[in-house]
Amino acid sequence: MSEHVVVIGAGVIGLTAALRLAESGYSVSIVARDLPSDSNSQQFASPWAGANWHSFCTAEDERQCRWETITFKKVWSLIPSGVAMKLDGIDYYTKPFEPLWFKDLCPNYRLLDSSQLPPNINHGVAYTTWSVNSPLYIKWLEARLKALGVAIIRATVQAIEQPFLESFDGQPIATLVVNASGLGSRSLIGVEDEKVHPIRGQTVLIWAPHVKKTITVLGHPEIPPTYIIPRPSGEVILGGTFGVNDWNLSPDPSTTERIVRQCLAIEPSLSFDEASTNPENIPIIKVNVGLRPARAGGARLEREKITVPLEQKPFSPMGSNVTKDITKRTVDVIHAYGLGPTGFQASWGVAEDVVSLVRESFAERK
Repeated sequence: MSEHVVVIGAGVIGLTAALRLAESGYSVSIVARDLPSDSNSQQFASPWAGANWHSFCTAEDERQCRWETITFKKVWSLIPSGVAMKLDGIDYYTKPFEPLWFKDLCPNYRLLDSSQLPPNINHGVAYTTWSVNSPLYIKWLEARLKALGVAIIRATVQAIEQPFLESFDGQPIATLVVNASGLGSRSLIGVEDEKVHPIRGQTVLIWAPHVKKTITVLGHPEIPPTYIIPRPSGEVILGGTFGVNDWNLSPDPSTTERIVRQCLAIEPSLSFDEASTNPENIPIIKVNVGLRPARAGGARLEREKITVPLEQKPFSPMGSNVTKDITKRTVDVIHAYGLGPTGFQASWGVAEDVVSLVRESFAERK
């Protein structure tokens, strides 16, 4: 049997992992319920992400720092192509902090003095970073994959064993599966990870091509997490919310007003009239709600050996595309999910680890 990797999931993690695998010479296909063309789907998070590079982690989280370092450098290299946009970044804090771990990674890193801080903000740091337009960026990844001959197939995978037993759209049966199903890992038979949960994010998309600065406010006792993220296309994402275990996909009008007012207070130029802080002056394009796929205890990136068919709750495929070889065998699954709000900014680093685990798995088979 020739080696073939099936990636479950076409969010930013699945797409990037598949791309790095294909670039590394592996035969790859992607199977997912939601595809990059589904720009208005609320069933996966990638089209709704702010998608700037802004680190939430500390130096103690060496794995996350490594993922984000790799991704920062990779996407930075894409700026000349127009896929990404260089931005001035400012983070405001209400508590003292040590110099952040990325002070030697991001250009122009510097602490702000009190004269550069807005009211009720005690500390701040500035640096240069990047953003991408998330729905366009995942379509760019899709185009790169198709150019390399990777099949991207719309299908619902019900069980982790399914790609090992069933051919999707004429593609080879999987010899290894990469599980990048995000929130789907909570219900995927054979995985059923109860640590997986959503972090609801409501954002406001506005038109403000003159804004070229991304701003984040964290740790304020009275202000929810607030951020302003310009996109290369001239749109700006305003946020936000951080609803842990909140599955509600309906926008809340009062939250929309609160987000706009908070962002205006931080950056009055959003209204095109800095003398006004009236939210009605903001040219709103759309209000978005997405569910970030998080996991208690952190992201899962590891190799797991399973025996297929599964002993319990087996998938029972029907039809002529089912493999006739149902002899029990041990196979490898690479899990890559649960990154919460850090999917875009860690994606290339995660993908490199996926490639390493796939290479390790196939080397053991020889």
